[in-house]
Amino acid sequence: MDMVGIFQIYRGGPVNKILDQNPKNEPVGKRGGQAGQTGDDNISVSATVILLREKTQVSGEDRTALETLMVQRSAAMGFAAGAIVFPGGKVDPADHDEALHELVGRGAPAFRDQDPHDRNKGLDPADQRWAFISRFTALRELFEETGILLAYLEGENLKGGDQDRNPKLATQQQLQEHIPDITQLRDDVYKDANAFLEFFQREKLVPATDRLTFFSRWQTPPGLHRRFDTWFYLAVMPDDQAIVPDGGESVEAIWATPNEFIDMGKSGQRKVIFPTMRNLELLSLSSTLAAAYNDANERPIICVEPKVIERDGKKYLTIPDDLGYLVTEELLEKAIRT
Repeated sequence: MDMVGIFQIYRGGPVNKILDQNPKNEPVGKRGGQAGQTGDDNISVSATVILLREKTQVSGEDRTALETLMVQRSAAMGFAAGAIVFPGGKVDPADHDEALHELVGRGAPAFRDQDPHDRNKGLDPADQRWAFISRFTALRELFEETGILLAYLEGENLKGGDQDRNPKLATQQQLQEHIPDITQLRDDVYKDANAFLEFFQREKLVPATDRLTFFSRWQTPPGLHRRFDTWFYLAVMPDDQAIVPDGGESVEAIWATPNEFIDMGKSGQRKVIFPTMRNLELLSLSSTLAAAYNDANERPIICVEPKVIERDGKKYLTIPDDLGYLVTEELLEKAIRT
């Protein structure tokens, strides 16, 4: 399928406009600590990638189905242990590095001349900055957990004609020339996220932040020990790359339709936490890549903040009913248990 027109391209142009909101670009804290925190010190900012592909043969019929990738978290993890989730993780101090942000500006003129934040203009400056930084987090975490790298070769894939507006991702063969040992690189990035920047600089690659389209944003309700402000992004699976779970945080990678994952969660076959289930239900409304992207691009950037309410002696975890979600409440006991 021709991807031209599906992507709402995020061009890396006015980087300095975003960085000016923190001129010194000062990350603080250790990985997973304050460098990924909002004004509320108890909330860690994170990013998640909803990786998509189209399946054209469904039950022997020539029809299209939309599939998404989920990974099963290790049972040893502190958050959502054993659950199936979209690949992602917390913002790292390295994701704040201006040198990483400037890599996007090495692209073609279209990268430099377009405002990458048309949809972010209604956000306050702090949220605009998180919308910018979290994209780098999303790319890094996707690579760490699955081995999928969304990147462009500097110059080669960013020159000439329509490629200025729709540059081609680096192919698996091209990436292999730059990554002789992908397992070692993933391990290096997991241990020190600065290795991600160093790799891009050394191999003259450009982070494909434009391939991430905002899907949703969720914030953990107050009162819980672990709180996250998570930015969810859509991305299309590269045709020629292979997914390999890292074996640490992610022990299994699974492709299925959103409805199939929903059924797995409802039947107890798989553990699916409340925000993941709601986003799967939202994604299930689309049967093609184009539909998923059109729906995402029309949806405003609104933070979903679940609340706990009590009714008839029972407590429920609820979300607003005007955001397009199919299910807006669940018994708190069930939501916590799953």
